[in-house]
Amino acid sequence: MALTLAEYAKMGYSAEDREKIVDAFTVKVAFFRQSDWKEIIEVCNPKRSELVS
Repeated sequence: MALTLAEYAKMGYSAEDREKIVDAFTVKVAFFRQSDWKEIIEVCNPKRSELVS
């Protein structure tokens, strides 16, 4: 779930901070390879991993 600018402002973040947070998160998500996602899903939810494979 993405936060809106207003929600970030309530927490004391500026628009620039929000961009940095979003950029950092995007990089982390892009860093995972498909195989990593499969392992993560298996750890979090073993039954769901069968649907992915």
